[in-house]
Amino acid sequence: MLANLLKNPPENIRLSDELRGSKDELLRVAQEFGLEGLVAKRPNSLYESGRRSGAWVKFKITKSQEFVIGGYTLPEGGRNPAVMKHCQWVKPALVAQIKFTEWTHDDQLRQPVFLGLRTDKEAKDVVRE
Repeated sequence: MLANLLKNPPENIRLSDELRGSKDELLRVAQEFGLEGLVAKRPNSLYESGRRSGAWVKFKITKSQEFVIGGYTLPEGGRNPAVMKHCQWVKPALVAQIKFTEWTHDDQLRQPVFLGLRTDKEAKDVVRE
């Protein structure tokens, strides 16, 4: 039905073909294409105009890596260069596991989330993956 409505869509609208496969398989392919994730709908569900439905789910692709903790700032909002002047530097001994969506073009983490400390890894063994 949607394909019939979009026979000649404008340039900024693209109809994707239906994809079938396991969640893990589709997420692997999406990651290979550099996508941020997938939005999926149960095949037999109906579109319900004007309201959210449990028929749609979003799967976000994230990366994870360990980082050496070299300092911290007090929790006062964003971490811009001005705030970094007030950083409390520490001996680089602790390793943290961080989940994030991507590295930006200027080597910053996009949407980082602290997952916890790694007690199984020494700071000297951490490398950028």
